[in-house]
Amino acid sequence: MFFTYVCRDQAGTLVRGDIEANSRTDAVRQLMTQQVTPIQIEEGAQPRSKKLSATQRAQWYQQLSDLLSGGVPLIRSLEILEAQSGIHYKPLLNDIRSRVSQGASLSSSMGQRQSFPEIDVQILRAGEEGGFVDQALQRLAEFTEERVELNKRVTSALVYPVFLLATCVAVLVFLFAYLVPRFAPAFEQVANANGLPWPTLAVLLLSETLRQYWWFLLGVTLGVGLALYRFSQEGHGRHSRDRLSLQIPWIGKLQQTLCVARFCRILGTLLANDVPVLQSMDISQKSIGNTAIEEAVQSARDSLQSGTSIAIPLKQNRYFPGNIVETIAVGEESNRLSEVLLSAAATMERQYQRQMEVALKLLEPVLLIVMGGIILFVVLALQLPLTELGATL
Repeated sequence: MFFTYVCRDQAGTLVRGDIEANSRTDAVRQLMTQQVTPIQIEEGAQPRSKKLSATQRAQWYQQLSDLLSGGVPLIRSLEILEAQSGIHYKPLLNDIRSRVSQGASLSSSMGQRQSFPEIDVQILRAGEEGGFVDQALQRLAEFTEERVELNKRVTSALVYPVFLLATCVAVLVFLFAYLVPRFAPAFEQVANANGLPWPTLAVLLLSETLRQYWWFLLGVTLGVGLALYRFSQEGHGRHSRDRLSLQIPWIGKLQQTLCVARFCRILGTLLANDVPVLQSMDISQKSIGNTAIEEAVQSARDSLQSGTSIAIPLKQNRYFPGNIVETIAVGEESNRLSEVLLSAAATMERQYQRQMEVALKLLEPVLLIVMGGIILFVVLALQLPLTELGATL
């Protein structure tokens, strides 16, 4: 059950929020343990939490780090953060604050909610055990902001190619659904007299098929797409999808670079925050996003567990570049693995951005050429019968 409450704290300030409890009496007991005096408690519906974005997480981490660094107690910092947050985020923060007030750690309270990635929880837990929660939150804020910035650069680079593709589709729909059918009656006389050229027949047939059976074609496309999507999300299907995606020209290289950079970034960040190395490897492996590369990391983890280097299994895998593997080996030997991994991640992220920019610059003229070629073919197909008709007159 959920209750909406109005309380007064020790300073006399009114505090409003929501709390989960078995009964009204249980709600009062929980509030009393938080050193507030209940004034009004009413049963209400379960509050809906808005999905937490990475940008919002980074802001919360930074604000909470600043408050703790300034000497503000944790529970009071969470209250301030809750008061400053939008209405959709208050239930989430209220739940975390309630758990912390009842004696739970901040990391375990966050771990109970799916809004926070496991890497964030583990870095924060390491900070709690080492007594540097504010520094761990600061590093989390910087780490999250870097990932958000990388995603923004990729998204902004995709805007123009997506616009070109949408324009191409819109032009094709206009041609085959509106323009071509208007020429069909005029071509009947030519067809009866001399017959139509094959390009014209192909365009008319395609136009008629799209106009008459668009619903069937759309249903088949959606059905096949949904079936392939479900197949590629689990077990053998996902593994086959991941291996195939790495073999596609350009796209495979981009994905390989991004996955390896993500592995280095997450593992380096976890090790820099004193998370145990085997646990860091487990979290990094889950965060890669490609099962083929995850297998290489699993081999490296097994090698590390047996007391040997993680660089040897990675070197035997073709998905990890040789210079990155050598860098990891040097980092292990010099006991500076976290620094080396973060440096390698930064290098690969820059490489990924350059590769993405080159690929998109090549994609733009390709889309323009394809769109122009299709339009030219349709125009010529419509012009050929008229030209032949004119020649016979």
